[in-house]
Amino acid sequence: MQCKDIPSETMYDVLHDIEYRRKWDANVIETFDIGKLTVNADVGYYSWKCPKPLKNRDVITLRSWLPMGNDYIIMNYSVKHAAMKRISKACLRYPEWKQKHSPGFKPWLFPEQNPLSSVPLSELSIQHADSLENIDESSLSESKDERAEHSDEEGNN
Repeated sequence: MQCKDIPSETMYDVLHDIEYRRKWDANVIETFDIGKLTVNADVGYYSWKCPKPLKNRDVITLRSWLPMGNDYIIMNYSVKHAAMKRISKACLRYPEWKQKHSPGFKPWLFPEQNPLSSVPLSELSIQHADSLENIDESSLSESKDERAEHSDEEGNN
């Protein structure tokens, strides 16, 4: 997908800005940074709403990024096409939003702004797919309270 009317640096900012993600990503339940590994790598938590019959999911991610001139690299996870449309719309609104919300705070561009404490790499271990449980959640349903807890429509703004 090409986003000709969106500067690459804006797309890069939108993908990094956790506060703004809560505004445009209707599927986010919770997301936060845990700690930094290096000036351009961190560990974070992300939980999101899944379509039925799946239960909501959460992950701990290792994210690495590198701006290289006009090129911006983020290594984390893949995004499906439908999500790219939401990101594209979010990018169009981001510059105006960011001007009102800590416009100079971009630790993904300025590592010295990162307030996270360091996490020793020795505290992390790789989780292999074969160590995960195979759980069939197709017969489970979310309770009314669970659905209401995660249905904040303001997250779409």
